[in-house]
Amino acid sequence: MAMVGGRDNWTGARLAEGRYEITRVLGEGGMGFVYAARDHSLNADVVVKVPRRAMLQEDPQFAARFQRE
Repeated sequence: MAMVGGRDNWTGARLAEGRYEITRVLGEGGMGFVYAARDHSLNADVVVKVPRRAMLQEDPQFAARFQRE
């Protein structure tokens, strides 16, 4: 998943053509950030994990590890 406008805090962003609306930060770890979001297609609350930009830029194998996780 690409960064939204190059920022690390996605609160308020809409992803996937508006399907997901990021509502708040739940936490962060070494690999990325975890957000609460609303899935408007399913009408349900979901969790979205976003990788750290620096990790994607510095480690060419990071994206594959992040997807497996």
